[in-house]
Amino acid sequence: MDTLGQAIRSRRLRAHRPLGIFLALLATSPFGQAPELVAQAPSLGPDSVATEFQSALRAVAWRAALARLHPEALEDFHFRISILVESDTTRAPIQKLYPDGGLATYRSTSKEEVFLRVLEVLSEDALGLVHALVVRDVEVVGHVPEGPEMAHVVYRSTADLSGAEPELRLMTMKRDGDRWRVRASQEVDILFEAFRGISRERRGPGGSPSTPHPGEPLPPPTR
Repeated sequence: MDTLGQAIRSRRLRAHRPLGIFLALLATSPFGQAPELVAQAPSLGPDSVATEFQSALRAVAWRAALARLHPEALEDFHFRISILVESDTTRAPIQKLYPDGGLATYRSTSKEEVFLRVLEVLSEDALGLVHALVVRDVEVVGHVPEGPEMAHVVYRSTADLSGAEPELRLMTMKRDGDRWRVRASQEVDILFEAFRGISRERRGPGGSPSTPHPGEPLPPPTR
């Protein structure tokens, strides 16, 4: 094989390797078990917890990521999902989450399990998005404290693509007892927007919205 052919073949192998690793992670950890990542030491600072959160996302370790979310961040995520699920008259979001149990199942499910279910749905229906979360490099630069209970962590996120430029991002951390946890991050916002996007893609015959399921009232969500 000539030099140009070897270079092309090498580039193709490098391009396929991240996808292969990503698919292997999904196959071995579909629900993000990764028990070795779930435990968090109480003495870790905001930079370390932010790094662990990003590592959990990149390892498709959803439960480990959840363990590092601040309760207020989880509450906000659940509130936004509830608005989407309860107010969409096409029933597309609830059909994505709980096609058999519907709203009754959603309302009886904990916030933690709803979060994990949303990520499970995204792993099935938004493979490209999850791939983008996994196949990237993350480097924590440092943090700026905002009083004793809050800090803002600056980090670089770089897609594992040829010529990709690093993107500077901010993650807000907040104390929860003696532990730092993620209060806000761009990744959590992206997960919600992705779920909202794939919910809108659910259509009935002829491209019209799917028919609502009768018998389920739509009371306003409560916080």
